[in-house]
This record gives sequence, C-alpha cells and structure tokens, in this order.
Amino acid sequence: MTSTKPGEWVMQALLRQLTNLAQLKIEKALGDGQETNLVKSMKLNEDAAYEHLISAFGVAAEFALPSILSTLSLWYRSQHSSGKYYQFHQFQSLSSANEYIGNATSMAVQRPLANDSNHVVESQQVSYLAVSKSEKTIKCASESSSLSKSHNLHLPDISVLFERRDLAIDIIFCHVMLAVLKQLPFHPGHNDVIESILEQCFGRFNYREDLQPKNSENINLVADLYAEIVGLLFQSRFALVRHKFMSCLNDLRSKENSQNNRASIVSLIMGMKFFRVKMHPIEDFVKCFTFLQELGQYYLEVKEIEIKHVLSDLFVEILLPVAAVARQEVNIPALKTFVENLYPTSLELASKKKHIPALFPLVTCLLCVGTKSFFLNNWTNFLSICLSHLKNRTSKVALVSLQSLSCILWVYIVRIKGEKHTETQTKLHTIINSLFPKNQKIILPKDAPINIFVRIIQFIAHEKLEFAMKEVIIERLGVNGLQKTLVMPERINVGICAFLLIAHGLQQKEGEPPMPQQCIGAGGVGGGFRQAVIKRSFHGTNLNEALGSLLGIQSYLVPVRRAFEHILRQLDTQVCRTMMLPKQEVTQKEFDELMTADRKPKLDLLKTCVACIPRLLPIDMTKQEILEILAKVCLHVDEDVRKMAQQAMANLIVELPAYRVKTIQVFIQFIQKNVADTSPHQLDSCLKTLFHLLNNWKLALQKDGAVTPNMAEKSALYEAEGFALVMLCSCRLITRRLSVHILRKCRALSNLIQSATYDQTSKNSNDSRELCCIDILDRSVPIILKYLLPILPLSERSALSSVSNMDFSVFTERSHPVWFSGSTLPVYSPVVLPANYLNNTQYSGLMSNNDVQQSEEVRFNGLSNLHDLNKLNNCNNNNNCNTNNSPTVGNPVTGNTNEKCKPDESVVQESFTKIGCRICSNLHLPHLLTGLTEG
Repeated sequence: MTSTKPGEWVMQALLRQLTNLAQLKIEKALGDGQETNLVKSMKLNEDAAYEHLISAFGVAAEFALPSILSTLSLWYRSQHSSGKYYQFHQFQSLSSANEYIGNATSMAVQRPLANDSNHVVESQQVSYLAVSKSEKTIKCASESSSLSKSHNLHLPDISVLFERRDLAIDIIFCHVMLAVLKQLPFHPGHNDVIESILEQCFGRFNYREDLQPKNSENINLVADLYAEIVGLLFQSRFALVRHKFMSCLNDLRSKENSQNNRASIVSLIMGMKFFRVKMHPIEDFVKCFTFLQELGQYYLEVKEIEIKHVLSDLFVEILLPVAAVARQEVNIPALKTFVENLYPTSLELASKKKHIPALFPLVTCLLCVGTKSFFLNNWTNFLSICLSHLKNRTSKVALVSLQSLSCILWVYIVRIKGEKHTETQTKLHTIINSLFPKNQKIILPKDAPINIFVRIIQFIAHEKLEFAMKEVIIERLGVNGLQKTLVMPERINVGICAFLLIAHGLQQKEGEPPMPQQCIGAGGVGGGFRQAVIKRSFHGTNLNEALGSLLGIQSYLVPVRRAFEHILRQLDTQVCRTMMLPKQEVTQKEFDELMTADRKPKLDLLKTCVACIPRLLPIDMTKQEILEILAKVCLHVDEDVRKMAQQAMANLIVELPAYRVKTIQVFIQFIQKNVADTSPHQLDSCLKTLFHLLNNWKLALQKDGAVTPNMAEKSALYEAEGFALVMLCSCRLITRRLSVHILRKCRALSNLIQSATYDQTSKNSNDSRELCCIDILDRSVPIILKYLLPILPLSERSALSSVSNMDFSVFTERSHPVWFSGSTLPVYSPVVLPANYLNNTQYSGLMSNNDVQQSEEVRFNGLSNLHDLNKLNNCNNNNNCNTNNSPTVGNPVTGNTNEKCKPDESVVQESFTKIGCRICSNLHLPHLLTGLTEG
C-alpha cells in the first residue's frame, strides 16, 4: 500500500469538504421557495467556512493548478445536466449511474496531464458530489405523475427546480474557479484545459429560449460570473481568449440575421465586460488595442441598434479605467488610431435622441483617452452639447450629460491643467452658470446625486482655488449667511460638502483628485447608473483659524463658519423642532407623510450639517446652543439623522476636550426638560445615547493618556449619577438596566480622573478613593436583602440564592410584582365586634377588643425580641457591635423601624448622605433604605 504524500492528503480533504458543502448549499437552494436569488438563498456571502474553503483552493492552486482544474471540471460534468457524466442522461437506475461516475472519475484522474508534476489526486480517493435528496425528489416527481400530484409539482415547476439546481452548481463552480485561476500566470502551458474552460464559458453566452423566467435573475448572475472568468483568463491567455471570441463572433455573423441570432451576439459581447487593457508592458498594451480595433471596425459596420449600443457600452467599460491612469500612453499609435476611427461616427450618432444614453459615454471616453491636441480641438463642441442637455426632461439623458461633463472637466483641469487664464475662466463660468443658474435656487439637472456636483467643484479648486471658494461656494451656492430663509438648501448642501472635501484634500495632501469612475451609460454592460451617495465622513480635526491659515483657506473659513451658524439656526426652527420623535415609533407611512417636497432637501442639508460637526463649528454660537440643537436631533423622526447626531456629540467629546463636560450636562438637562417618563421609547433612546457619550469620554481619556481633571468634570459625573439614580425608580426593566450601566460607566470615568490627580509621592496605606454611587449601592445589597427577604415569595428567594456574584444589578433585573407593589399577601387588622356579638355562642371564636390588644402586644413583642436577638448575633459575629447604640423597638417585616443603625448600616448611611449632598441638596438618599418595602 503506497503512502499518501502530505500535498495529496490536503487536496483530498479540500475536495471532500467542497463536495459536502456544495451538497448542503444546493439542497438549501432547492428547499428555499421564498428567496429567488441563489447567492442569498445559499448564504454564500455569510458563510465564513465557505469563504475560507474558497481561499484554501486559491492557495493550493499555486502548487497543483492543473490537477485542481481537471478535478473541478470532472465534478462539474458529473453534476450539471449539461455534463458528459450526468447521471440522469444515460441511466434510469441511480446505482448504475453512481457506478459509471465512479469509473469515469477514476479514468479521468488517472489520465496524466502534460508537464504536470503535481498530480495529487488518485482515482480511488476522488470525492464527488453524490445525488442529493432534492435530486431524488425531482427525479421521482418527473417520472411519476401520481407523485407529482402528491407533491403539487407540475411540469413547469419541475423544470424550474432542475434549472435552479444547475444554476446553483454553476455559481459554486465559478467561485472556486475564480479563486483558482488567479494562479494561472505561474503555470504556463496547459492550453487544453484552458480551452475546455473557455468552451464552457462561451457556451453560457449563447441565447436560449427555453430558460425559465423565474430564474432570470440567477441566469444573469451566472453569466456575469462566467464573464469574470473570461476576463481573468484574458490577463494570462490573451491569444486563446481572443481567438475563441472572434471565432464565435464570426460564426454568429455568418448566420441568418434573426432576432435570436442578434440576441446571441449581444450576449456574447456582454461576456467580454470584464476584459481590461494591460498597461504594461507596452507590447501587451498594443495587442489589447489591436483587438479593440477589430471590434471597433465591427462597431462601424453593424447596422443593428442593439448591437451598436452594447459595443458602445463595452468600450466604455474598457476605456474608462485607461482614461484614469493614461499619461504618455495616449500617444501610442494603436490607441490614437482607435480613437480617430471611432470618434467622428460616435459624435454624429450622439446628436440623435435615441443614441444619447449609449453614445454620450463613448464620446466622453474617446475624448479622455485622446491626445492633448485631440482633446482641445474637440471638447468644446461636445461640452456645448452636454450643457444643452442638462435641462432635458428625460432624467436619464440629463444625468448622462452631467456625468460626461464631470469626466471631460477632470481631463481639462487636472490632466491638461487648462489653457490660458482668460480662456479657462470663461469656460468655467459657462459650466457654473449652466449647473447653478443665476438668480435661481435650483440645480441642473434636477434629482441628480450631489456627489457629482461636489466633485466638479473639487476639480475646479485643484487649479483655481479662489474661483471655487469665492465665486462658486460662497457666492453662487449661498454659503454666506445672507439669506434670511433657506430658499436653496440643495445648493447650500453642495457648497458645504465641496468646502469640506477641498479642505480634506489639502490637509491630507492627496494631490490630484481621481477621475470619476462611476459607470456612465444606459445600463447595458455597466448594469445601470451607480449613484453613490455622498460619503459624510469628514476629517475629524476642527477647522480653526490656525489650521485654516496652514491650509491656505483662512480668508474663506470665517464667512463659511458664519454661514454655518445661520444655517443651523434656520434648520433648528424649520426641521428639528417640527419633526421630533413622538411617544411611539413612527411608521413608514407616517414618515413619508412628513417628508414633503419642501422638507426633503432641508433634511438632507441637516444630515450634512450634523455630520460635519466638529470638523466645522459655527463662529458665534455658544457650546450650549450647539449641543441643544444636537440633542433635539437625537429625537428626530429620521433614524439616520438620530444616529448622526449621536455620533456628532461623541466626536465632540473625542476631538474637543473643552466640550466633554458641557456635552454631558446639556444632554442630561435636555432629557429632564423634554423627555417624559410617559414616552418610554424616547427615554430609552436618550439613556442609550448618554451611555454612548460616557463611553466615548472614557475611551478618549484612555487614548489621550493626559487627563487634566477639575471639579467641572466631576460635577458632570455627579449629574449623570443623580440622573441614573432617578431612572432606577422606573418600573421598566430596560430603563433600570441602562441606569446601572450608566452608573458603572461613571465609576470608570471617576477612577480615571482620580488616577490622574493621584500623587504617587504621597502614597500611603491610609489613602482612599472617592466612592461612587454604584459602590454604595453594591455595598448596601446585604442590608437591603435583610429587609426584603421576609416579604419575598419563595420563587424570588430561590432566584436570589442562586446568584453567585451579588451586586445591585441583581435588583434591577427582577420583574416580579412584589418588587413594585410590596407583599402580595397584605396583613389585615383583626375585626373588632360589639360585645353583644361575642356573648352569642355562634360567634364564640371571635376575639374581644381587649384580647385583640393583648394578642397584638404579644405578637409585636415576640417579633421585636426575635429581631433583637438576630441583631445581637450579627454584632457578635462581626465583632463590630457598638454598645452606645441601643436599638429601639421596630418592625423588621415592614422595615418601618426607628432603631439606630448598626455599624455596617451606619457606614452605608453616611456614604449615602455624602452622595446625596453631592448630587442634590434636596435628596436624602438614606430614606430609600427605610422606605424600600412600603407599599
């Protein structure tokens, strides 16, 4: 018996794991009738084990790529219905099919590959995916009409399941192949295996009429995965892929011009969407554009509109990455020839309405990859066409024009550095006047993503900073504070975002801004518009005068900050106060009703203003006013705005130490004034925010390492402790739990502050730390239990006895009614009846008034004596009994006692008194001990 090499054992283990995991995923996909998307149904993006397995195949492929490819292809052909060894094609019996597959597997694996020294899989050890339970169900349902009726599976449903199973196999196969083929450049040769893979990939690009409409989403997904494999093969096997593609294209062109044939050509061209030009070495660059010239010639000759449009989209996908990085490459003859051949025809077609969405992006890319002279000679004409379409009623046409404008402006300003000063200023004024018309409050085109406008201003600022700041942001976009009302919130939003983006680039010294890479097109190959939302995460450092002077924007910073103050005050009255969260959560329907056409742009502006704090702060607004506005926004109906306001206050605490104390104090005062305990949703949200702020304060102190404590910081913690103590009185579990968390966070902060003030040179054994509220509450747990245990039911006593670490949080977690209303078995006084009733033998069991008093005295004295005995025992056991403290008579069951405290209780009472005086002079906390059990 031959010994197995370590590499062989690893590959066998990986293959077994793949087949087993694939079987589970496919069964899950067939059993899930709700989710149509197979990736979501199989949860491939959420399965860490699946991702690790795919990565392991990629690592192993570096050493055994040919064997892995042949084995994966064999597995695919044995499982997919189009495969050579698929069980159901040649056999009716399941057992004979498995036997045949086993023999075929052995034969295929034993066949040596050319130049393969790493063949690690042996015939008897190959693991393949057996027929799953779902396959058996499908087979039986297809063969037996009675069983089909019992399972409610009709012939169309069976076809859908068969096709869904094949698509699931395709997805798993493609994922593994994409990981494995990344190692292909390290394995020259093996063209027979590559040709087999290409045959399978291009077979997926053929148009089929028998596809089920229910699986259309997954069919497109699988086609994209195979197209990605083709794009990966292009990088290392360019000649093979090019030959295969051109042969398929020529075959289709030679056939009759029918609807199905045109659809097949479109599908084949879309299969090249992941082809990318190799910039280096120059020989590969020339080969790529020689191939594109062949496609360009077909583009010029073809008459069918759908084929011309899909070729245009393909060129955009390929040329856009080249335009972003090309410098000297634009002078290479192959590229110059390609641009000069396609540009005239494309520009002519772009003037026609039906071609605008598809041809505008192509004309843009051809200009961007052209030489400097070619660009300057042709861009002015195309710029006029783009500006004229900004007012187009068709939103798609207007958006494509705006995207094309941003790309050619980047080339003009960033790459070419403009022309003469006067000519450049004239063109920039023309562009700005078209986007932001004078004496109007609108932006053209309407409903376009604001990040495109922000990028355009950033491009202008790269070479013309003063023009971008003064004439565009401050004057044209209204970031100047001169408007009495927010008449153009959209423009102000663009202006603030652009100002912060420019400042960020200057501070980070990013250099040239990158070319816009969002897909511009009608949605053919590119998959539609990718409208990215502006990323509202700015640099955290506050833009003060010193930093503004360093960045060279000091003269623009003051008017922008003054305008920011005016904007915040207007938003406070128009958006913050009128859209605060009610007592209950707002439904989506109610939220949509609140979001009128007038409020939506103002809400977007509010999001931007909140997100840029503390990067940008108003110049004449006090800390109190800023924090009150943020506190109001924390109760806004929009969830995103609430989260952004909470993060803004946390950023203030982290970035600006001067705001830390005031933030906590103002937020607590806001809760006390505006949030009632009858609004549990609002109250819990505010408590979570307070805990979040305290936690960020703690993290900031730990990160800084240099704490400068003072009494103001401690006073903020005292207020937080007092507020949390009041919230402990709530009947709701979540409120009490949050209160305890706040108290513990206050203790952690207090310890950090005390550690900074603690002088190590004066350290001695008698030094003691300042006690916090949670410390006193934890220490008082045994005393509280002593008063509570007599009235607790047996279930609560058992629950308390099972707790190992007894602290005050144990009480906050209790939900039994006895904790809120006292004993469930109230003690009633005996009924006193007249004497004539007592003389009657019928009422001989009743007690007289004297007997009642005597019985009460006996019962009361007995309990008192028992209580005194217990106290005496406790004093003797603890050796802390004070002889000067003589206890008086009291009732230990109800807790109403006038006895003097024992030594341990006196310590707690003294600590409570200090805490109470510290938090509020009118709050006498020791009464909490004597009033715990009062109903």
